[in-house]
Formats: sequence, structure tokens, C-alpha cells
Amino acid sequence: MSRKARKNRMNEDRGLALPAPLTALLAVVALAGVFVVWLSSRCENLDQAIREMQVKYEHLEQMARQEEYKLTLMQSPQNLQALLDRHGLPMVWPDERNIIRVDTHLYRQFARRPDDIPDLELAFRPEGGTGDVPR
Repeated sequence: MSRKARKNRMNEDRGLALPAPLTALLAVVALAGVFVVWLSSRCENLDQAIREMQVKYEHLEQMARQEEYKLTLMQSPQNLQALLDRHGLPMVWPDERNIIRVDTHLYRQFARRPDDIPDLELAFRPEGGTGDVPR
């Protein structure tokens, strides 16, 4: 090779030459950027799913409250008697001597889930009442 050819090759423009550490740093920054975009997208998807679940939960909670209200109305003594009369069932409330009173302490002791136990004093004794069953 002649000296002139070698000189020409050295003067040729080889394009943009970046040092290896700078190239590695740019690659890491690019990967971090892609990761941040992916993570942001994932968070937005989870946020949307959580909002949909919250709306569904609120709807189900409202339906449960409505059903509990209906059940409470159906269990009132007046409604029970009206249903019995409507269907022609000759049922009457028991006599006082046929009613068995359960000690609240024993009831709470043998209950499966103590959190679901109603306040028995209020359940067995209506306001101003003596604990008698309505007739």
C-alpha cells in the first residue's frame, strides 16, 4: 500500500464515533425510559380495573342493603301475620308458657360467628315491653 492510500483512509469520515461507556449509558437510559413507559401503562390499567371493581362493589353493596331492608320488612310480626292470613294458614303465636328463653351468655358462647350475633337484649325485649311475643 502506498503512503497516499493509507493517508486517504485515515482522513475518511467514518461517521459518528461514540466511546463505549457513553454508548452503554445511552442504552441504559433508553431501557429505563422503555421500562418507565411500560410501568406507567401497567399502573393505568390497574387503576382502571380498580375503579371498575369499586363501581361493581358499590352496586352490589347497595343491592345487599336493599335485600336486607326487604328481609327486615318481611320478618316484622305484622307482615308475618298478614302473609299467614293471605295464604289461609291458621297459625297463632305461642303461649307464654311455651316460649323458651335462652340465656344470652350461653347463646354467645355457642354461636359460630360472634360478630354476627345481634344484641339479644333488644331482640327479645321490644321497646317498653316485657319481652312478650306480640299477639
